Amino acid sequence: MGLNQLEQFLATDWAWLIGTLTLLHCLVGLIAAKIAHNKGRNLGRWLAWGLIGGTPTLIAACLCASHPQSTQSD
Repeated sequence: MGLNQLEQFLATDWAWLIGTLTLLHCLVGLIAAKIAHNKGRNLGRWLAWGLIGGTPTLIAACLCASHPQSTQSD
C-alpha cells in the first residue's frame, strides 16, 4: 500500500460509514423481530435480541419453529 493510498484510507469519513453499518444492523434486527413475531414469538424479546444480534438473530428467527397458539375452551 503506497503512501497516497494510506492517506486516502485514513481520510475516509468514518462517521458516515459507521452510521450506515449501524443503521443496516438495526434494520436486519427489526426484520428478525417481525419474522419471529409472525411465528407467534414475543415481539419485545425478539426486538431486543434483533437490535443486539443483527444477522445471527435473523438466521435464528428464520430457523425457529412457529410457536403453537394456546387455545382455551370456555
